[in-house]
Amino acid sequence: MKNYELQAIGYVKREKDRLIITLAENRLIAAMKNLSFFSHATFIFSDGISNLCIRVAEMLEVDEKRGKIILAIESGLLEGK
Repeated sequence: MKNYELQAIGYVKREKDRLIITLAENRLIAAMKNLSFFSHATFIFSDGISNLCIRVAEMLEVDEKRGKIILAIESGLLEGK
């Protein structure tokens, strides 16, 4: 079995009824080109302990220039289950 090391590429913050994902590096922001053409994306994240979680979530808004993705709070990214 292979081991993989995952590194954080951004952070998530809660604002009212939305989650704002902000990418941390310019090279990653450049990779968001044309992401706004899609309605949903797959997010892989840690639950903060040691488990990986995967969610397919609707993207309410994508700011390709600033590296931000806005999701509804109901997307389940904060639950980690």
